[in-house]
Amino acid sequence: MGRPAAAEFARSCCLGAILAGCLGLAPALAQPAAGAPAAASPAADDCSVDAINAKDPAIPDNGWDPGLSARQKADLATHYAGRGREYARCQQWKNALANYSIAVQLDAHNLTNFVGRAEIYMNMDDFAHAVADYTSAISLNSQAHPYLYIRSVYASRGYAYLQLHQYPPAIADLNMVVNQLATASAVGMKPVEEQRRRLADAYLGAGDTAKAAMQLNSLISSGAGVWSDYLAVGRAQLQAGDTERGIATLNTALQKLADSAQEADKPAKRSQIQLALAQAYMKRAADGDQLLARQAYVSALADDPGNADAKAGLALLPAPPPRPTFQPPGLQPVVMPPGINDLTRDLPGPFCSQEQENGFLDTVSTASAQVNGNMQIVGHAIDDLLQRRADYDHSTLLAYSEKIDYLAAFDDEWKRLDQLNRQLRQTGFQLRAFFKRVVATRGLIIPCRDQPSAAGGPHS
Repeated sequence: MGRPAAAEFARSCCLGAILAGCLGLAPALAQPAAGAPAAASPAADDCSVDAINAKDPAIPDNGWDPGLSARQKADLATHYAGRGREYARCQQWKNALANYSIAVQLDAHNLTNFVGRAEIYMNMDDFAHAVADYTSAISLNSQAHPYLYIRSVYASRGYAYLQLHQYPPAIADLNMVVNQLATASAVGMKPVEEQRRRLADAYLGAGDTAKAAMQLNSLISSGAGVWSDYLAVGRAQLQAGDTERGIATLNTALQKLADSAQEADKPAKRSQIQLALAQAYMKRAADGDQLLARQAYVSALADDPGNADAKAGLALLPAPPPRPTFQPPGLQPVVMPPGINDLTRDLPGPFCSQEQENGFLDTVSTASAQVNGNMQIVGHAIDDLLQRRADYDHSTLLAYSEKIDYLAAFDDEWKRLDQLNRQLRQTGFQLRAFFKRVVATRGLIIPCRDQPSAAGGPHS
């Protein structure tokens, strides 16, 4: 783990008590022991070696006398520990480590010396030595220190194990802290929420996604969940094979991040979520929702051009499949058969009466209007379908699998309208043929015999 881990650990401690066992619970480190000089408030530029060394004249310039009694050594150790705190305040870690090491050498039975040196190791990213010192401190505990103080040591050691990727001991320490913290969280230890997050990280590292999700879901259900909790839960759900819930949770993480007014560096964090979404989309189907995955990768890189995982994922993504094409099945123009509107020019008369002639003309007009009207309705429906198809061609919002389903429905609807259009055209042709036959033969006109003529008598 590089400097970011140390920086995160340092931020998790109060700056004025970096060496106070972190988590604010090392009273033996936070206050000078009896006989040590009272703590002062040095100026911000009072961090030179000479200035720090001059603050405690009880520390000999030429090293300590090996002939000191055990009590004298213990007293002198508190002075070296105090100087170590001053160097740590100035972030001079090597000098702080040297003074704490002398304090440990002088008094190896004082667990606070080990805890103080462990905090220095943590800030130097030397997690292995930090674990060793925390373990020594725990072994020296004889119930002389506050309950929460020793719990804070377990919490810090669990975090160190986590940075070393030693997940089983990290889980053991952090799980104990989480289980016992609820009754004493107000005394100063980092809130249980933060310890739960670290425990979830340890479970994830150990491959136990279910327990990791359980810890984070506990935060979410209590209302303490933040965007990073949703991100971790979403990733856990994806690892467990619950792709759809994972995608939904990751989208919630995006919303939580957008709603967080105080969150710093939002683009980089949003890039992390988009990366996880891209990976989730590729898990959704056999061939993945490649279009949505590509969009998520591109969004991740837009927010953070240095996102190496997003670059790698985009490079490995198969080329987008060719856009499915649609060939209309030979739809004929939506027009009436030629000449149908002129059929009444040559009336099939003679008619037996004006009423019969008017009825015949009404029949022609009604039939022609129905055919024309229905064909116009079909024409408008086809125009609408073509416009929807054009909208589809320009759409980038549908996943590839959804586009395939859309095309299948599009084809079915097109064929249905095409069939209806053909049927209407056929009706128009049949209507025209009927009237042509009437005009040609006049055989379908009702004979006028036995009917009164227009003049009042029967036709002969």
